Amino acid sequence: CPNTEMGRDFFADPPHLRLLFDALSDLQIDRPLFLKISPLGGIPAIERLLEAAEDYSFISGFAFNLAPGKPPGLTTPGIENLPGATAGKPIENQMNQCIREMYRRMDRRRYRIIGIGGVFSAEDAYRKIQLGASLVQLMTAMIYEGPDVLTRITRGLVRLLERDGLEHIGQAVGTGSGV
Repeated sequence: CPNTEMGRDFFADPPHLRLLFDALSDLQIDRPLFLKISPLGGIPAIERLLEAAEDYSFISGFAFNLAPGKPPGLTTPGIENLPGATAGKPIENQMNQCIREMYRRMDRRRYRIIGIGGVFSAEDAYRKIQLGASLVQLMTAMIYEGPDVLTRITRGLVRLLERDGLEHIGQAVGTGSGV
């Protein structure tokens, strides 16, 4: 998990990744396996991850985890020294950039992305899908708005698909990634 003490990301190092992948391959996984990865390190980290994962066919995709600490520009007083990570709207841009860059570089026939970070509306979810996410995860919105947010977002996605002349959500994946 990238949320480690002091922000240390053990699996940012390709030999450590391969050790993990070798151990997982011994389990003979027969279900889709998504790796929860750090959003830190930019394009070089994404490319190292994809290169390390190349020989492990059981890896189905990726989700970016929350980065440790607080994002730059967060001005809420009193939280700068609290442990943990920040979720929701403050990390939306960082997560969107990670989704876009992963989608641009990954084998799209093999991998899928789970989009997270700041999804409170159908427009938020649709943006992640257009950047390359095939799945969208809701957490913070569920906490603040309750389970009815799912119905609102799902209905809104249907309207957005109709607006764009698409028949199913898969047709929207990656349409806004710039590839």
